[in-house]
Amino acid sequence: MTSTLAILNTQIRQDAQGRFCLNDCHRAAGGDAAKKPANFLRLDTTKALIAEISRCSDVSNGHDGACSDMSTPLNIVNDGKNNGTYACRELIYAYGEWISPAFHLTVIRAFDAMVTAQAPLFAVPKSLSAALRLAADQAELIEEMKPKIAAHAIITEAAGDLGVRDAGREVKLGQGWVTNTMLARKWACRQGRALRPAHYGLEMGYVRLCATPYTCRVTGETKVRDDIKVTRKGIDRLAQIIAQRKTKEMEAA
Repeated sequence: MTSTLAILNTQIRQDAQGRFCLNDCHRAAGGDAAKKPANFLRLDTTKALIAEISRCSDVSNGHDGACSDMSTPLNIVNDGKNNGTYACRELIYAYGEWISPAFHLTVIRAFDAMVTAQAPLFAVPKSLSAALRLAADQAELIEEMKPKIAAHAIITEAAGDLGVRDAGREVKLGQGWVTNTMLARKWACRQGRALRPAHYGLEMGYVRLCATPYTCRVTGETKVRDDIKVTRKGIDRLAQIIAQRKTKEMEAA
């Protein structure tokens, strides 16, 4: 029978119990004679794995668990149509690992893609109680995701932040102009010689305080200092201020 599992554009057949064809996997891997399934099955490690899967299957008595739920991990078919050696999922993983790390990863991803394709996108509730439970679960998920969404937004915004010197280059008027403008408009204030965000600048989202690592020239140690950063919103506001100033100059000329 044909399955939804495909590895490197090769369809991997399944038998009636859901085992996957090792011969198809061999073709997908390139068909190297040294890597044919028969050689894999002769390995002591493979024989031990088959024995362990069989033991686990007996213990679980057919229930889905850590081990395969196949009654037997291997099945050889000689019906003239679907000839081949069919193996359970765990053996397919092991075969992929024996071929190469790259093919092993390809096998894992192929199974992941198959499972994702088979999973239902949305289970329709069949009763009022099930619908209420689903709604409650969705509400809990939304609440759980809010901090993550907020954190992503902060990181996205921070990616556009600039130091005062770089902000000066961005607006093409230099670091001094940006510093004086931020001080005049209460975006920033002086603490000794250091420039720090002021309450208004923080409240409006024009500036923020950022921890910046640096290497001490004396000791060579990595230290952290607080630097003021101009946010993307602040850069846009500076651009507006420049445009307004140029418009007034043109009107006065």
